Amino acid sequence: MMFKNKKLTKSVKYLFYTTAILGAFLTGTSSNITTASADTIATKVDSKTARTNPGDVWEGTINFKGKDNIQKGSWEMVLENPFADGVDGYRYTVGHGTWDTTNGKEYVQPIGFKTLEDDYRGYLLTIIVRDENGKKVDSNSTGVDVSSDWTKFPRYAALTQFKKTDDANKGPETLNKFHVNAMMYYDAYYRPQNPFPSEDFQDWLGNNLSLTTIKNNIKANHQRNQGALLYNMVNATTGTTEDEDAKLQDPAFKTITRKDGTKGIESNWGIFSTQERNTGDKAKTKDTPGEQLTHNMLGSWEAGRSDSSHKIQYYYNPWSHGWTNWIGDKMWGALNYLNFDGWQGDSIGNFSVTSYEDRYNQDKKDAKFDFNNGFGDMVNRLKDNQMRNYKMGVNAVGGKGQKNLDNSKADFQYAEIWSNWWDSDDNVAEGNKRKGEDYKHNTYYDLGRIVDNTRQNANQSLIMPAYMYRDWNKDKSPLPKEFNDNAILLKDATVFANGGDVMELADDANQIYNEYYTGVTNDKNIKMSNKLGNPDNGKLRKIYDFVTAYQNVLRGDSIQNNYHRVEITNNEGRQLADRYGGAHSIYTITKSGHDGYHDIETLNMINLTDVSNVNWQVSTKEDEASKVVNNTGKLHVKYYVDPFRRIDKVWMASPDKNDGRTKTLDFKRGWDKNGDYVEFDIDNLEYWNLIYMKG
Repeated sequence: MMFKNKKLTKSVKYLFYTTAILGAFLTGTSSNITTASADTIATKVDSKTARTNPGDVWEGTINFKGKDNIQKGSWEMVLENPFADGVDGYRYTVGHGTWDTTNGKEYVQPIGFKTLEDDYRGYLLTIIVRDENGKKVDSNSTGVDVSSDWTKFPRYAALTQFKKTDDANKGPETLNKFHVNAMMYYDAYYRPQNPFPSEDFQDWLGNNLSLTTIKNNIKANHQRNQGALLYNMVNATTGTTEDEDAKLQDPAFKTITRKDGTKGIESNWGIFSTQERNTGDKAKTKDTPGEQLTHNMLGSWEAGRSDSSHKIQYYYNPWSHGWTNWIGDKMWGALNYLNFDGWQGDSIGNFSVTSYEDRYNQDKKDAKFDFNNGFGDMVNRLKDNQMRNYKMGVNAVGGKGQKNLDNSKADFQYAEIWSNWWDSDDNVAEGNKRKGEDYKHNTYYDLGRIVDNTRQNANQSLIMPAYMYRDWNKDKSPLPKEFNDNAILLKDATVFANGGDVMELADDANQIYNEYYTGVTNDKNIKMSNKLGNPDNGKLRKIYDFVTAYQNVLRGDSIQNNYHRVEITNNEGRQLADRYGGAHSIYTITKSGHDGYHDIETLNMINLTDVSNVNWQVSTKEDEASKVVNNTGKLHVKYYVDPFRRIDKVWMASPDKNDGRTKTLDFKRGWDKNGDYVEFDIDNLEYWNLIYMKG
């Protein structure tokens, strides 16, 4: 199906604030213009909301700041789809006006237009700035997401600041610049079994929280069309060292009652240790075989807080219907009470455990008890009952349990990924299987494969926290003052190009570097550089603009890996293409599918040509030094197609250049011993180029 101009002029109108005229889209064209620099006239282009419902008015602002002798002129607002520079695409002027900064102040221009009725579409909105003489002097752009539901194209982040004195508007406002459309409320609760006991309460670490601040954050989210999800353990309660029944040695059935108010939990809902284990990094307590699995958080965190005794987690069986109903009721009440939109469930990863019935059975205690796969079953029961009107997903820690979650009723998929020697995929898609592969999670390719598994198995975008500096202490040196820009951008490009979402930002757009998000905002050790993290024009903002604008091409419903052959040569004739993203290569990801209007093929190119260590995590100074990115210069590309597949058009876009706008590429068709192909040249590759083709 293709867009028809008749349909557009009838159904798509724009709101032109400067003249208060509501009119039809004006057909227009535009030529390539220079990407806005740091010294820019159009300093900011922002959306009022993270997404816009189909048919509603998109609203935003442009900030103008004069430069040198250019203090006033005109502006034009151009909306385009990914195929704007070619057949079946469109590029329309949806607003225009004048700007004037001669008074010495920044000029703010409200803008808006009525969106298409088509659901789940991404667009690029570009502001073209001219001087008094009509000469183009600047431009800037932003992504536009027209979607009725955030789970289709998730862009996920965290909120952690809930004290009385915290600004409840700041996090949602800043994260909105990155088009973040849903946020987890990390540790915004007292206990899983009693999330909100009073107006003022403490989290499990003893931080003082305010219910009013939480409510105001949710309100701020909803004003920006952002989902608000309560984070909580999906299979745990938090108790105290003084609690009764902390050691469940009595084999007889009993109901657990604890001093923290926990009531109604039955002993047979728990999971139980099959071996002696320490219950925390610094804890002096142990779980012995047959005891309920616990974690002594007091042994892992600093003492001295007023709530320091409340740090024992008790774990339960996700296969248990009794536990599911009990915690489901608690969470339904919490979500309903504060008008949350859903529940972000957390889990604990992989442990050697067994059921209540077998906890003392010497013959069975070492038998495999796959409690991680119970989370998919648990989600299904909750979605049929307490969570049927709420969004829900569960963290498949290390990817464990992801297979069953992929096949569950979860509204979104979420997996915390670690760089280690023990975690591996449990949901390997057919096309990703290869002889000798251990499916570990250490390299850029591994991250891409994990995302692609869920794309193929669940047709969903996996939300992936992958903590860049989590294991830095292995080097015994203090954290750097700034993140390595290249490491962040290469990891992000890998996940986004494969059709996933990077979970990396918290609060005032702070980069998360380990699994405990609270305090990231105030951490003085490591921050993003202004070049990377500036929410108005940093490289990370440009990536999120790009991912939003090209969401249908990157992760549309049927866009799946096709594993096509690619050859890429530089000016020296060196072959650089590598599907597995090896060192000193161009990591290539090829996909085919339908974006909702076109049958397309895509080629994502990620620049690893100067990267000597392709492990995505930065653990040492040597890891940092290995993340080198230089512009490749001109490249020649051959993309092989299926027999009799005719490519009619080839485009390229990149978050690294030209405001993310589409460019048409000249190409030739050919054939050799490897099959039919199209070939074309590109000027350069910095971090990430997206090539997409229509036939």
